[in-house]
This record gives sequence, structure tokens and C-alpha cells, in this order.
Amino acid sequence: MRGTMMWCALMVSTGCGATVQQLKTRAALDFECAEAHLDVKTIDSGTRQVEGCGKRAIYVELFNNSRYPVWMLNSDVREVAAKSASR
Repeated sequence: MRGTMMWCALMVSTGCGATVQQLKTRAALDFECAEAHLDVKTIDSGTRQVEGCGKRAIYVELFNNSRYPVWMLNSDVREVAAKSASR
């Protein structure tokens, strides 16, 4: 148990989680959209919502028994209605 706690602390302190840049790269492929047009919103510690080019999707951080976590698409890529101009 103590070893597991130390390993988790090491992972957090070294920043070994999946990065926002990795998420944008993945979402750009899924959305067929340039990374510069994507906005990322944090839902919780391991979940992000990505929106851009009229599309939206949810991604989760996956630690698949690897030192290298990845972002995995966890919803359909859905069309989003254009935001109306404020009056």
C-alpha cells in the first residue's frame, strides 16, 4: 500500500498525465479541425470537453497499464448549434 501511494505521488509530482496538447492533437483528428480552433473545458480531474469547428465531444484520460496515459474519446462527436450574436 505504501509503495502504491509513493508511486501515485511520484506520478502526480512529475506531471506524467496526458497533456492538453495531446488532447488537442487527438481532437483535431476526430473533429477534422485545426487545433487552434479547439477550446478545452475541464469537467473533472480526468475528463475534458472539447469544442470547435461546430462540434463537441468528451474525452477521458486513460491509464491503460502504461506509464503513458492517453486521451480517449468517450462520447459521440456531435454537431453544435452556432452561438447566436448577442443583442
